Amino acid sequence: MVFIPAILILLLLSPLNSTTGYSQEKTLMFYNVENLFDTIDCHLDDDEFLPSSPRRWGSYRYYSKLNNLFRVIVTANGWNLPQVIGLCEVENKDVIDDLLRYTYLSRHNYTAIFAESADIRGIGVALLVDTSSFTILDKTVVVPVDDKGEAMDTRSVLFARLADNIDTITVVVTHWPSRWGGVAATDPLRARVASLISDELELTREKHGRDEKIIVMGDLNSDPDDPVVTDVLGTESSDRNSTGNELVNLSRYEEETYYGTYKYRGTWSLFDQIIVSGSLVNSSAGYSISGEGYRIFSDSYLLVPDETYNGFKPFRTWRGPVWEGGYSDHLPVLVTVTCQRPDVE
Repeated sequence: MVFIPAILILLLLSPLNSTTGYSQEKTLMFYNVENLFDTIDCHLDDDEFLPSSPRRWGSYRYYSKLNNLFRVIVTANGWNLPQVIGLCEVENKDVIDDLLRYTYLSRHNYTAIFAESADIRGIGVALLVDTSSFTILDKTVVVPVDDKGEAMDTRSVLFARLADNIDTITVVVTHWPSRWGGVAATDPLRARVASLISDELELTREKHGRDEKIIVMGDLNSDPDDPVVTDVLGTESSDRNSTGNELVNLSRYEEETYYGTYKYRGTWSLFDQIIVSGSLVNSSAGYSISGEGYRIFSDSYLLVPDETYNGFKPFRTWRGPVWEGGYSDHLPVLVTVTCQRPDVE
């Protein structure tokens, strides 16, 4: 049973899209949801997330996790639901279907896309699309491969082309290989995925035009100024006044709070990033975004005191094998695009 406060139900039943005059805003969100597993055994390495495991991952904890994620999605954009939501650390499409079925997200028109991967635990990336706002024109799942052409033990990359009656946007959801084993030792793995995305985006531009609008969102396990992001993926900083088809990284630390999106041993990192094509920055037609469009959602309920290193840290679901009952070890990030509608005589 999932318990939702009555005031939350009332808010969810009210219109949530923001439209003023001939301009329209649409919000995209990305969230690393930290080990969203169901409680059912499968052929993959999911034994630690079963009712019989030391974690005691049963129905109560599972539905508490879903309810927590629902709360974040609903509140992250000021009670206006995002039209597009990218997620990572998701075991399968069933857990996304449960999120949409057993919370009040069921009252909204989200369609879920899940990217199967070669990750040993089966976790992948997913995209929720509000189909009352966007039509899904196309979706592609690309599996990263090594130098021998064999599938890498990492997450697939999801590409989805979305459209409304005014414009189209290609959305990419990605979760790069972790730093487990050391940054230098694992950088080549992240570079492999970054190169794959760069190549696929070039194919997208060849197919749909050099001015195709693109949004890349994901947990890159790298900071925005790491060479694997700037050189291999090929990003420029968000303060560039861009009008071309280069990639512009909007991600930045929150100056007022000094938070990144992930904290390890007292140090904040900005692993969760949103990167856009230059054609989307200050566009004069269709969807446009400013260089200040990126934001980290860090409401107080997502944070707990960091008793070891001072300050605050994300209120996570797990601390090692111990269930904390929180939300995630990452903070979500958002970006809002604005569409200027054609004048009507």
